[in-house]
Amino acid sequence: SAVRGAIKLAELAQRDGKGSEAKGYLDRAQSMGVPESLEPAYRYRLGLVLKDLGEKGPAAEAFERVVDRFSSTDFAKASLFALGELSFDDKPAEGVPYYRALADRADAGSYGAVARLRLAQSHLKLGEWETAAKMAERLMNDSVEKPTREEAAYVRARVHQQKAEFDQARELYRSIIGGEKTETAAKAQFMLAETLFLQERWNEAIKEFLKVSILYPIPEWQSLSLVEVGKCYARQSQWGEAKKAFDEVIVRYGSLPAAQEAKKQLELLDKP
Repeated sequence: SAVRGAIKLAELAQRDGKGSEAKGYLDRAQSMGVPESLEPAYRYRLGLVLKDLGEKGPAAEAFERVVDRFSSTDFAKASLFALGELSFDDKPAEGVPYYRALADRADAGSYGAVARLRLAQSHLKLGEWETAAKMAERLMNDSVEKPTREEAAYVRARVHQQKAEFDQARELYRSIIGGEKTETAAKAQFMLAETLFLQERWNEAIKEFLKVSILYPIPEWQSLSLVEVGKCYARQSQWGEAKKAFDEVIVRYGSLPAAQEAKKQLELLDKP
């Protein structure tokens, strides 16, 4: 039908980062009249598009309507997860009930493991170390997909790190690093180096931070690692090497947040 086609075009436009165009297709679908059979797909896509456009309130309303009216559909599961994602980054406590509701569903399927992972990550963000650790350990011992298991291992390692159990943390980080060059592996390599930094093992930390910069083509983590390399040199009064590392961040990654941190560190080097 024409409505189904408009929803599909909205999906394709949204995936290409064309939020306004996607919203236009959905408006067209609405003007034609969305039948009840297509309403879950329409409302879910509307929520995703509004989220991408920064309209979190209306996005939440769209997702909640799917959950309330079409609770037995896969779109309801996806909408519960999306509701959690709306607040995961900056207000993790608000997302916990949605992830919990999804994880507790008997028919959660593949969404269940991801929701449980998000719960562990949320509790980590909230500083609830023991809860995060227990959830992560359960996931690590379950038959879940490798990316989920590695993210759970990362959460468990972070808890060890927070408790200054650095050897245990590094063991888990190394279990993640050995595989593909994923963002999870880059995070694990960075945090392994960070444990050495916290122990003031500067030269070892430099070596491990440089692995992030060299081995993982992910600018966010490359830039952050070079800032830490500069800090390690500065802690040893190797001012020239420190300046070189900070300058490299500014030149190579000037548009990323790490560049601002590098500039601050350079200003500190210039002070008596």
